[in-house]
Amino acid sequence: MINATSSFQSKAFEKQFTINTKVLCLLRRGESKEAMRVLTERNAVLKLADKDPRVLQLVDAREATQELEALAKPLSKDVKLDAGEN
Repeated sequence: MINATSSFQSKAFEKQFTINTKVLCLLRRGESKEAMRVLTERNAVLKLADKDPRVLQLVDAREATQELEALAKPLSKDVKLDAGEN
């Protein structure tokens, strides 16, 4: 898949494009419940952000934290395994 997000000047539009693409992929795979969950969550964020745009920064920070946590789990297992070998 071509990385079309690099063509956006606005981070907000890039983010929405990414979410839309995720939903389209879910629908193509027949995962309509997950697609609905993603859209419902995004709509809630948009409603809150309409009142206070800083909400988007908080959501971005939360997502970055979740990505780091997901990466850290396998790394911590590797560290434990390496420590056990010594």
